[in-house]
Amino acid sequence: MPTIPLIVVWVATMCGYLPWSMGYAFMNPMVIVGYGFFGLAIGAQVRDWRWAVGATLGTTWLAVLIVNLTSSVPFWVFPPWAVVAANAWMGVTGALMAQRVKAWVPRALFAGLGAFVIFSRYLPYEWKLWIGEHTTDEDLIALAVGCGILFVGTWRLRR
Repeated sequence: MPTIPLIVVWVATMCGYLPWSMGYAFMNPMVIVGYGFFGLAIGAQVRDWRWAVGATLGTTWLAVLIVNLTSSVPFWVFPPWAVVAANAWMGVTGALMAQRVKAWVPRALFAGLGAFVIFSRYLPYEWKLWIGEHTTDEDLIALAVGCGILFVGTWRLRR
């Protein structure tokens, strides 16, 4: 189980500061689907699958709640339900897969994704255009479904 300071930093950053600073830009489907990848990081840290799944789903929903509570708009805004379902599918399957494999595997996958995001500004312009054209809601949902199927396949192979 992670230590209390690590949990406080996680909640303060991923569920508090980041959504608050992004505002309604946080509701971008790319960000919501990206939060599904936290299942890999959480599942590698938390060894009880129920807590890992709960923390994965709770991270996204707490962040959406923070965005809605800290805005001055009189009505609540939610991401499209298909995107939320894709986030939940990928988060749950990622957390479950991380329970079955050695802890360095999901951490390496999550770190690789993070490195890609951080260093994506160095990609050639044509690649950025291609990525921009292929990140529609349908493409992101297909990515989440494909990753979830891969995670389930990996989880089932380790039995």
